[in-house]
Amino acid sequence: MDLHLHTPASSDFQQPNASYLEILQEVERKGLDIIAFTDHNTVAGYRGMLEEIEDLELLERLNRLKAEEQKRLKEYRRILEEILILTGFEFTATFGFHILGIFPADIPARDLEFLLLQLNIPPE
Repeated sequence: MDLHLHTPASSDFQQPNASYLEILQEVERKGLDIIAFTDHNTVAGYRGMLEEIEDLELLERLNRLKAEEQKRLKEYRRILEEILILTGFEFTATFGFHILGIFPADIPARDLEFLLLQLNIPPE
């Protein structure tokens, strides 16, 4: 498992052009079963992945899914059957300490965004 994984939502992410699907494919290649997206002071990476999947599923329901989109959705579904993705964030605390907050997969990203606001992290 890797419980400290960044996405393009973190400014220090090494491959800013990588897609969420590519990140998950790399996780699978490494043989990991559990990961947590823990971007710096945000859950935008996790939310972005969920929104991409939701958009693909909407297109599927509307019968407007293109072949490449169908392929991506199928790959997301296959990987999500194999890998548990937890959501979280890397919170920058007083004196520059970093604290990982990792939460169950069924916690809505919106709840974590509210928690970050309570921790005085601006939405942007």
